[in-house]
Amino acid sequence: MKFDDVAVKESVVQRVDIRNEGVSTAFLRLETLPRGFELEPEEFALGPGEAEDLVIRFRPTEAREYDGLIELRSRLLFRIPVRGRGVKQRSYSM
Repeated sequence: MKFDDVAVKESVVQRVDIRNEGVSTAFLRLETLPRGFELEPEEFALGPGEAEDLVIRFRPTEAREYDGLIELRSRLLFRIPVRGRGVKQRSYSM
């Protein structure tokens, strides 16, 4: 997931739909979260055929490039690559 430039201390949200295509309930939990990113929910269960809408929030704390992998663990490890750039807030003068 790519986030455009986001001002430091502000945030932008993107959503991703995750679906259980298996035949048994999957229990997932957040394993790794790169700095500058948040995930909701951090733990959830999906029955067969069910879907969950994950909220990924990019909230930079300094002006720089951010990237990494959000990793969710079930029996397998699922990875969501994320990238964004924190930029200085513009100051407006009159």
